[in-house]
Amino acid sequence: MRKQIAGLLSGIILISLTFSGCAYMTKNGRQEMAYRNYVRKHVRQRQRQVARAQAKANRETKIKMKSLPEAAPKITATAEPVP
Repeated sequence: MRKQIAGLLSGIILISLTFSGCAYMTKNGRQEMAYRNYVRKHVRQRQRQVARAQAKANRETKIKMKSLPEAAPKITATAEPVP
């Protein structure tokens, strides 16, 4: 009984393993996988470049704001004639 169950389970496992990797065994499957990795890699690179550029722009803005002299507060008031 145990041999039958063990044989059945080993058969099921063997079949499931062969079908799960089937798509990447073909030439087209490997090409699709390589293209997917290529796209993922370059999207990440682009996101990093954008993030670095934004951080650099923020740093430059902070430096400019710190280097500007503080202006004296301006008071603007108007008076209306009394009737």
